[in-house]
Amino acid sequence: MPAGGAQLLPVGGNGKLSVELLTYYEECEVTSDVLTAPSPTPDAAGLLRCLRRDGEPSRVHFMELFLDGEVKAELCRRYPILEGLDRSDPFFDWKAEVQIQRFLGYECLWCGSDVTWPTGAPSRSAGVVDDTAGLQRAGGRGFIDEHRGIITCWEEFEQMEWPEGGKTDTRALEWYEENLPDDMCIFGIGGAHFYEHLSWLMGYETLAYALFEDRELVKAISERLFEMAEAQTKLELQFD
Repeated sequence: MPAGGAQLLPVGGNGKLSVELLTYYEECEVTSDVLTAPSPTPDAAGLLRCLRRDGEPSRVHFMELFLDGEVKAELCRRYPILEGLDRSDPFFDWKAEVQIQRFLGYECLWCGSDVTWPTGAPSRSAGVVDDTAGLQRAGGRGFIDEHRGIITCWEEFEQMEWPEGGKTDTRALEWYEENLPDDMCIFGIGGAHFYEHLSWLMGYETLAYALFEDRELVKAISERLFEMAEAQTKLELQFD
């Protein structure tokens, strides 16, 4: 263990589980008794009524954008959340996500259609530093270059290989549609980052200058990102 008692945990992107995490789970032993207080019973219908302001909710419903992979790993190290799951199961990732969310008392889980960006866009590899968090990532923390992105002018905008929002990987959505418990639901993430992508693609500093010097370029990138997010959202809404 690193200095200070922090653990180095290999983590997949956006909090997803990874092959290294599965190995980590297998090597860990449950170190704490099961919580004495039971987790709330998921109530997806109640959550939806709450969001629609349809009557007074029976309790507080909790939602998270997503949980970092190292947090999931530590939870599964402390508590027997993954008992009964087969690590070699090709659907282990998705089954584990259901178990983790239910254990924490959530009705919903984060899922969507994955867009594949061209190499380098958007990328957090511009700056990697030692992780100082209590649950550290073995490869360090990656940060986006806030000075200059891959689109800083019209020429780079025209050369950009834009992914198609309506043609993305929906395997997770397809599995959850068939297997998610009836008392849970999904919140889609197709359009979750399109405002962030603007600063990621340009670099925050470049974006700030462009808002004064070339607003048409900023508008063009924003419109392209909106089109992608709209296509992704329409695709995700096809799933129950």
